[in-house]
Amino acid sequence: MPRVIDTHGLLADDPWSRHPEGAPIPATGDLLLSPSAWIDGSVAAARAAGRRGRDGLWLEPDADLDAVAAILPPVALVAVHFPSAFDGRGFSIAAALRQRLG
Repeated sequence: MPRVIDTHGLLADDPWSRHPEGAPIPATGDLLLSPSAWIDGSVAAARAAGRRGRDGLWLEPDADLDAVAAILPPVALVAVHFPSAFDGRGFSIAAALRQRLG
C-alpha cells in the first residue's frame, strides 16, 4: 500500500485506490474515480446499489474544469495527476480549482 504524509506530518497508509476506467465499481473501498464515472452516473448507480466507502475524483492535468464543477459537491477528495516532475499543468489545475471553485 502506498504511503502518504498525513495532516500531522506523519507517514500513513494511503487508503485511496485509483479505479480503472470502465471497470465495475466495487461495493467497498475508498476510490479515485474519473470524471466520466461521475458524469455518466456510474458512481450514483453504485451508491444506489449500496456502495460504501469514500468516492474521490481523479483529474488529469488537462481536465475541463467547467465539466468538473457540477460533480464536486459529493466528492470526498480531488487528486490531480502529475505525469512528471517537470509538467506544471497539475499545479495550474489545482490552483484553478482552488480559485474558481473553492
